[in-house]
Amino acid sequence: MEMSKEGLELPDAVCEARMMAMDEIRNLALERRLRDQKTLYNKANPRFSSLQEGDLVLIRRLAQDNQHGHKLEARWDGPQRLMRMAAHGRSV
Repeated sequence: MEMSKEGLELPDAVCEARMMAMDEIRNLALERRLRDQKTLYNKANPRFSSLQEGDLVLIRRLAQDNQHGHKLEARWDGPQRLMRMAAHGRSV
């Protein structure tokens, strides 16, 4: 038997019910946290699977990123029309 705050002994059934209620609350909190983490991840890492041939896209100038003397130049080329998509989803 367990003691309550008032010093009274609680029956085992009441203790078991409290433990089950705490487990349920813990499980709900875990599910909510995992759902929120997934939502935040999906917002921070969007998938661009909706690109299709013929769409206008910008192309990043990767060589310019490593050159410090060109910091005022445009980082992107485009817009350019997407001609075809590779099987893995990247543009060609």
